[in-house]
Amino acid sequence: MTIREKVAADIDGPGELEYVLTNLLNCDSTYQRPLKDAKARRIASHWEWRRCGALIVEVREDGTRWVVDGQHRLAAARLAGLFEVPCVVFASRGIQHEAADFLGANADRKPLTSRERYAAAVVAEEPTAKMVESVLAELGMQFNSHPSSASGIACVGQLRDMAKDGRDVLHKVLSVGYAAAQVDNVPVDAALLKAIYWLSKNMESPIDDPRFLGRLKQIGARVLQRAGLVATELSGKGGDKVRGLAMLAEVNKGLRNKFTLKGSE
Repeated sequence: MTIREKVAADIDGPGELEYVLTNLLNCDSTYQRPLKDAKARRIASHWEWRRCGALIVEVREDGTRWVVDGQHRLAAARLAGLFEVPCVVFASRGIQHEAADFLGANADRKPLTSRERYAAAVVAEEPTAKMVESVLAELGMQFNSHPSSASGIACVGQLRDMAKDGRDVLHKVLSVGYAAAQVDNVPVDAALLKAIYWLSKNMESPIDDPRFLGRLKQIGARVLQRAGLVATELSGKGGDKVRGLAMLAEVNKGLRNKFTLKGSE
């Protein structure tokens, strides 16, 4: 009895677990999402069987096997030089049903939130997540998905991005944002944090210069956030640079010895 005959005998059953040669598996582009080569390469470069799972495959009447769920894992397995992958095999009831099964396998899925990624990364002891956790603790801050005060912060995705530049950069940028937020006791939002990060890379003076910090503590986060918002609305452009320049202009108001950007006269 062929695998198709076996699974077709119980068409609504749980399917059969089978290791299938990767060169025997096909993907139908008429209902599959476009294959992202970068995603497949990323999976292949860090291939782990524990994370592969089983592909969902349906066998058509001609005996060919078609991947309903798992085309990126299949592409990654091929890139990694693997000859077979685990599959849960079902009998195809036609391409229309395959497409419906593809929708059913993917429609209810959603990507991990920043909070979920961060929590799992901390437990997994991912270096950048552990760095973020230690800096937050050192500053007396903590993650909160719905922060209501300066000590809570939600934009951990941005913090993890900055952590890739090193602990010193992360600590300086976050401590500056926290100092401004404490004035009004409001959370440090992603827009303010990214503007400060941009200034840390482009301002002539260090971002934690005492005089600069003193100005932030006079102004407060609300005024800085508002300045950035107005600048993006007036310019019709978003971005860290627009907000960073607006924030710097606010800091420089009334100053004789103004803070400047690198390369400016």
